[in-house]
Amino acid sequence: MIDYLRFAFFFIGFLILGSCQKQEQKVPMQSLTLNFQDGDPPSLHPHATPRDNRCACLGKLLFDCLTKINAEGKAELSGAKAIAISPDALTYTFTLRDAVWSDGSPITAFQYEEAWKEAIKPDSFCVRSDVFYMLKNAREIKLGEIPLDEAGVKALDSHTLLVELAFPCTSLLQLLAHPIFAPLHNSQEKEPTQFNGSFIPDQWKRGDNMALKKNSYFWNQEHVELDQIKISFIADQTAALYQYDKGGIDWVGSPFSSLPTEALPVLETQKILRKLVSSRVFWLHLNTQMPPLQSKAIRQALSLALDRNQIYEHILNDKPLFTPLPVSLSLASTAFTEDLAQAQKLFALGLQELGLTKETFPPLQLQYFNLFLTHKSLAQYLQVVWQNAFGIKINLEGIDWSTLRTSLENGTFQIAGSYELPFYPDPLDFLERFDLNAANYSQWTNPLYQEKLSLANSSADLEKRNRWMQEAEDILVSEVPVIPVSNMVQFYIHHPALKGYVFDHGGIVDFSYAYLEK
Repeated sequence: MIDYLRFAFFFIGFLILGSCQKQEQKVPMQSLTLNFQDGDPPSLHPHATPRDNRCACLGKLLFDCLTKINAEGKAELSGAKAIAISPDALTYTFTLRDAVWSDGSPITAFQYEEAWKEAIKPDSFCVRSDVFYMLKNAREIKLGEIPLDEAGVKALDSHTLLVELAFPCTSLLQLLAHPIFAPLHNSQEKEPTQFNGSFIPDQWKRGDNMALKKNSYFWNQEHVELDQIKISFIADQTAALYQYDKGGIDWVGSPFSSLPTEALPVLETQKILRKLVSSRVFWLHLNTQMPPLQSKAIRQALSLALDRNQIYEHILNDKPLFTPLPVSLSLASTAFTEDLAQAQKLFALGLQELGLTKETFPPLQLQYFNLFLTHKSLAQYLQVVWQNAFGIKINLEGIDWSTLRTSLENGTFQIAGSYELPFYPDPLDFLERFDLNAANYSQWTNPLYQEKLSLANSSADLEKRNRWMQEAEDILVSEVPVIPVSNMVQFYIHHPALKGYVFDHGGIVDFSYAYLEK
């Protein structure tokens, strides 16, 4: 019988050996081809799937926001041409540039106002209304406590947008670059039909491919050099790599797909492998409302049993993560460690609190994303470690991404692993996910934690703000609503002539001003 892994390794090596040279010999064309390993994007609406890698990338292409992230990782004005900020940093006045939608109709400040208000309505389908909570009264409006017209966003005229904040937001301009803050031509549409970004949809054959074309109405279209972006939907990693070798795909790897693990050393040797340490983290969400995970001691035990360095060396290529927040944002004074003896003591304590024994302890259900082999390998590792450490049964369930995300959002899981994508480079972006909002998949609440967040949000003193956030993160370390596993390292390769693309802090790439160097 042929050793499949050995065969795959040499086959990939054979493909890659001449890959770089072949790509360099191609005459660059202003058409870029990507591959979405997960298939069709669920929606093009920026409110529907803001943390889906495919949709976040498409959103940056199809929609232009008040600001945009540049090559230095800074926010610069885009849909706005000027900004005035009050001395207390609570009022921002944006002046819009003259720009139009893809049908030629003008983009107005009223459309920004309507889009943002639509996102925070009590019955909104926006899955991350909470990222708008820096707006004055936004949280109270979402909870149905005050009327929508009291939201801290108002169009003073067609070109002037007034934004009032509930608290100082030091990363506001970077946050506003996310497509979820884009204007909408018609805020009532479940799927947008008009776009204001550098590209617009051209064709979409579901289950097969889609294509975008340059938006001739885009205000800065003279600086958009790509004429077309084509997207294939190849699920098999090796098949996608083969198409790259043949010139059929120009970008393989993160954030749209994964590279075969066995191919990484070969790509590294050929000096075409690229790496990016992003602020994306892998968490094991623990449903604290589902027995027996309501026990803090049980949750602590599960975390202490893990050897994150072993996971890094043998399963994931990410950086080990010992704090809830990514390495670049963490302020925690304490960290997660491996301590099997202490884990077993805590597990015994949890059993006692719950009135259970090892024999009566119910099986734990662990859901994982079934498309990536590394996710399956991690799930199998967790199964073995926890079963050996505590003498309990762990059931594994591999499911597709859409089903996994729905399970998280509906709270129908027990333990589920997923990468978490940040919206803006600030600890609060992660910390607020454990407040009372839809992103709190663990359904964990803690009055002291909420108090720390409130203090951090209301403080204009950076030192005090950091202290409140540190104390909040330390509570997460103690309470373990999630088990942090790794800080993502993104691996990818692309056409050697491709230039001008930009990554944001969450590892989402923007091709608005990318080009193929001639």
